[in-house]
Amino acid sequence: MNGFGDCVEGVFCSRLEIPYGTVACKLIVSDPKGKLQYKAFIHHPFTGQINSNHPDPLMREAAETSQAKRKLCDQRMGDCALNISAHFHKGRIAKPFQDLYLVDDGKTIKQKYHREANPQAEYIPEDLRWYATLPGFVKKHLMGLSGYVERSGYKPVELGAIRSFTVAGKITHMDKRLV
Repeated sequence: MNGFGDCVEGVFCSRLEIPYGTVACKLIVSDPKGKLQYKAFIHHPFTGQINSNHPDPLMREAAETSQAKRKLCDQRMGDCALNISAHFHKGRIAKPFQDLYLVDDGKTIKQKYHREANPQAEYIPEDLRWYATLPGFVKKHLMGLSGYVERSGYKPVELGAIRSFTVAGKITHMDKRLV
């Protein structure tokens, strides 16, 4: 298993110029000319599990996504358009929510929607940010290996990755790719 840590340290941390072994980091994404595109907050998993025992799988996933989003919101990284909890064992994505609100001009009431957030803004409202949790990368019950997943009696984990797609400095969508 040490090979995985070495890969993270030797490839990702050295390329991103961040110290290996930190719990969280802020990734500043710039274009080739150095112009800020957006910021991402990336956190290693939080203590404790996020689970739901709801019998409906759609509701279970929604509850887990909501819990993960809340934990990431609690970190208060107000200028990060993307907030990620790594090593979560389940891929979850919460996209920005452009809610309806009402205003009046003194004569009539009009309905409007929150606009898409400016990813370079000093503050991005919580509901206009992207949130994701990352699936696992090690299969449960590998022949000849036992890890904390087996020792703790956890369920098998999703294996894969979350991808984000960016156009002109804005995250347009994200998806989950499982193997």
